[in-house]
Amino acid sequence: MSEAGSPKCTASASGKGTPNGRLNRRQKWALTEIQRGVCLQRKMLEERFRVTAKTAKRDFSELREWGRVEFVRSPSPGYYRLVKSA
Repeated sequence: MSEAGSPKCTASASGKGTPNGRLNRRQKWALTEIQRGVCLQRKMLEERFRVTAKTAKRDFSELREWGRVEFVRSPSPGYYRLVKSA
């Protein structure tokens, strides 16, 4: 939590990268929003790009697999943030 009691949505990035360095436009947008301090939720990506929940989940799943983001479950409904540096 930050000083104001809201969750800290950003952390230093230390991700493993991506296969061939390829992020789709939704993933690039998601990473940019998180870097700006937005507590990004899957629904936000769905609404912004008018995609299904399945597509949004796949985008975030790949970002998690590549070590770029992590999901924080609390406070509900949860949000994505950059992976903390080791």
